[in-house]
Amino acid sequence: VMETVGSITQEIDKDTTEKTASFEVINSGDQALEYIIEVENSDVPFISIESATGVIEKNTTGAINYIINTPSETGVYTATIKIRSNASNIDEVSIPVTLTVINEIAPNIFSDTVI
Repeated sequence: VMETVGSITQEIDKDTTEKTASFEVINSGDQALEYIIEVENSDVPFISIESATGVIEKNTTGAINYIINTPSETGVYTATIKIRSNASNIDEVSIPVTLTVINEIAPNIFSDTVI
């Protein structure tokens, strides 16, 4: 039996070139869970999986690491992470991913003091 997150949402500054994060996959079944992960990116590929195949032993949790390569333009980007497995409850899980790239504005360090 496989369980995981319902969705992933990230906000990142456009000056950050790369960010690594993870989500958990829970195997509450009585056999090892073998999985294959594919990413369907939107027009701008921004997310990849560190290890696209693997095994999570029975009754344990595995961390799936992913890497965000920040697009150069601000905006909202979407992708879908698809996990196929030998789980008895479901053979494929789709996790929608939303990335918002923002342009951090530096604080104003100047003063309006008149001398």
